[in-house]
Amino acid sequence: TSQRRIGDPLTVGIAVSAIAIGDLGDYTVALTGAQDGTVRIWDLSAGQEYGRPLTGHTNRVESIVVGAVHGRPVVLTASADGTARIWDLVSRQQLGRELSAHRRTVWDADLGELDGRPIAVTGGDDKAVYVWDLSEIFDGGDARIDGTPLIGPAQAVTSVCVARLDGRAVALVGDRAGMLSRWDLADRRQIGEPVAAHVYWVGSGVTSAVIGEPDGHPVALSSGRHEARLWDLRTLQPLGHSMRGHVERITAAALTNRGDASLAVTVSDDRTARIWDLTADQPDEGHTRAVSATAFGEFQGRPLVVTGGEDATVRLWDLRTRTPVGGPMEGHSGEVSAVAFAVTGGRAVVAGGGSDTTVRLWDPFRGTALCPPLRGHTNEVRCVAFGELDGVPVVVSGSEDGTVRLWDATSGEAVGRPLVGHIGGISHLAVRRAGRGLEIVLATTSDHAYVWHVTSCGADWPTGPHTHFNVEDLTPAALVIGVGFHRTRPVVLSMLEGNSVHLHDVVSRSAVAGPFRGHTELVMVGALGRLGRTEVVATMGFDNTVRIWDLETAAPMGPPLEGFTGAGWSRARTAPLFAQVDGAPVVLVATARDVRLWDAVAMRPQGEPLSGGDPKLLSVDIIQPSDGRAIVVTGAANGVVRTHDLDDGRQVTAHLTAVSQEIADSTAVQLDGDSLLVRSQWKETEVWNLGSRERLGKRSGTSWRACFQTVDGRAVVVSVAGDYALHAWDLYTQAPVCPPMVGHTADVLTLRTAVIQGAPIVASASRDGTVRLWDISTGTPYADPLGGHEMGAHGLEIARLDGRDVVISGAGDGRLRFCDLADGQDTGVELAPFPSAVRAIRAADVHGTPVMVAADRYGLMRVRETDSSSWTAELEIGSGINGIALDGDGRVCVATDMGVVALRLNPSRPADERGVR
Repeated sequence: TSQRRIGDPLTVGIAVSAIAIGDLGDYTVALTGAQDGTVRIWDLSAGQEYGRPLTGHTNRVESIVVGAVHGRPVVLTASADGTARIWDLVSRQQLGRELSAHRRTVWDADLGELDGRPIAVTGGDDKAVYVWDLSEIFDGGDARIDGTPLIGPAQAVTSVCVARLDGRAVALVGDRAGMLSRWDLADRRQIGEPVAAHVYWVGSGVTSAVIGEPDGHPVALSSGRHEARLWDLRTLQPLGHSMRGHVERITAAALTNRGDASLAVTVSDDRTARIWDLTADQPDEGHTRAVSATAFGEFQGRPLVVTGGEDATVRLWDLRTRTPVGGPMEGHSGEVSAVAFAVTGGRAVVAGGGSDTTVRLWDPFRGTALCPPLRGHTNEVRCVAFGELDGVPVVVSGSEDGTVRLWDATSGEAVGRPLVGHIGGISHLAVRRAGRGLEIVLATTSDHAYVWHVTSCGADWPTGPHTHFNVEDLTPAALVIGVGFHRTRPVVLSMLEGNSVHLHDVVSRSAVAGPFRGHTELVMVGALGRLGRTEVVATMGFDNTVRIWDLETAAPMGPPLEGFTGAGWSRARTAPLFAQVDGAPVVLVATARDVRLWDAVAMRPQGEPLSGGDPKLLSVDIIQPSDGRAIVVTGAANGVVRTHDLDDGRQVTAHLTAVSQEIADSTAVQLDGDSLLVRSQWKETEVWNLGSRERLGKRSGTSWRACFQTVDGRAVVVSVAGDYALHAWDLYTQAPVCPPMVGHTADVLTLRTAVIQGAPIVASASRDGTVRLWDISTGTPYADPLGGHEMGAHGLEIARLDGRDVVISGAGDGRLRFCDLADGQDTGVELAPFPSAVRAIRAADVHGTPVMVAADRYGLMRVRETDSSSWTAELEIGSGINGIALDGDGRVCVATDMGVVALRLNPSRPADERGVR
């Protein structure tokens, strides 16, 4: 409640690896498990150890649970010695033999009840979950394995918890692959499909999972490396967006209540605990997971788009405002893999199909279901479309079960028999009106295309497809990526040799258009559309581009739309969607990361993504173009570069997106009248002109950091390669300016450039504990390396203080060093250290006052007026700080894990009051 520590710390004397709180008679006790396998019991009211410890484990204690068996207090412990143990909390004796079925570490355990019997559930490194019957432990017996183990997790079981759900005993299981699953303990079967709860590019895994009932609703709270998430225990669907904010790895999470508020508490390696109000209103940020289906529609002149996601929801968006319309349409119990929009009888209707095998119909503005779920498919519904048959609006659905079904869009009743006889599951589908009937073109997962003619609901119902085309007859490597109608001809889009895309008539098998060449990797999906009067084809590839082509000439319609489209662990692969907003053509691109709207004429992104996106910023710079206004340029971890007017916050130019999975760094400067940006990534360095949006240069090879400098009138880029060497190269020719600058033996974390006594200098701070200075014109060291940085050199700045050129560097231990470049000696400035590594340092004259701003990676920012012997101000930002920009007007922009923070500094005294001119 007060968020203050109660009493003195409990001194255990050895690293604590597990903790629990429980009751023992009238006492509230804490139990601590340590690296040596000992469990100590503490009286929390007295703040001291209470009785003798529990001894028996021979390695680290991983988990402690306090509970009761037959009304008597017990403790269940899990250990890295490969066992779990049950203890009598009163006598401090082990009850029966150890629970030793697991091979390797037992990571977690929980107590529960099954069919009226007390049980323990354990999960371990062997990917198994065991259930143990504890009925006889107080009668001299041992815990016995109850039935077969739960086998199913992909990797080591890292968390287990037991609860009663609708009258049955269930276990929630999290594993090191980041998957979360539910199990019926009586039947020993998995309930539904597991969900990707905490799956990342690096460091996947569920670090903890707990079950609670805030407001009487059963929920689960899980934590992973980067965030905590709340789930509906009945459906295992996410409730709200992820809880992010910690700077380091999240290690555990808990649920609790305080008054009317339901709270979550997360703890992290950043040495903080954060408290989250689960009942607070949160802004609607759209889907909580990847979007896997899109559809466009208009209603009463309003351009709309429907999206379906892996979070089991369907959402409606206004394309003019790029904001959600109404709440989510809910009902599906798994991924929504297909959506469609139509206006029938003057009413807007949305259809959705998903992995739960159902088709559902909603009023999109109210978010309410129009009829019960349409059931009949026996596998995932992959496609849905609206049509009209004999004047009756119908929904056409295609499923992984290999069938196509028609439904009355008003009543939800099945229309006619299922359309069968396909080879493979239905993966693509399109319909068009043909008289009073329907023409359906579809393709399957086995690369077969079909055309159906459905003319009426009566005796003429078709018994087989009108046409069958095995696309692999073109070439055995052919892959179908889409279907549609070119005017009235049913066509199939396929990828053939060399990642080229072709368009064929399904009936005649003749080539219609193509080849469309340009993708450098496999093409995932494609779609037909129209830009103005031009018929076009859009394709999305694993080369992280979307390309738009003139259907008739096969020529590209402008540059590719760049953004990370690789699906990663997500199955989301929805084709680009063409739409119009007030007569202007746009393209909607949904990827595993975000849903973004593009101007289809200028081929530029429009504003922020509709859904998704990464708020983490790696860099921030303030530049001043020739018009005099201050522009803030930020670089995000997903490569997106944003430019905003620092005075009013308005977006200045369209975002720059990136094809790379992850960006290492970006830096923007004003150089020779141009606003330039250099972006570093693992396979290349890119240089852009922000004003013209022109890519000026691209240099292959790993780049972790880069910066600009002018050498003999030439614009030069200095980049850090994978072997820690610094390379200086001409911006326009990419030719080397000097030999590689070699000396660092670990990651280079920061670069800064300056001109010292006429020489162009680059300084580099490294995890190897040194700061090195190099003459860029010759590639030779400018001075001896500056050492003495405990835990590595992180932040770096070159400033002129009291008439001297000084290198200011920040170490991993939180200390700052000030070194005079003239003699390489410490200037004698001693400032209070930061709690963690000093990540960013900037210095500038603010209204005539020399000011330095520094920040650590845990979010503490401090300010020093350089004539002061100590810090003059500090501010806790509340998020990890990755970069700082400071200008002469005292404007400070901070790049954090949660976005950008804009501040203004006010010197404590004007310069003229201190005698400064």
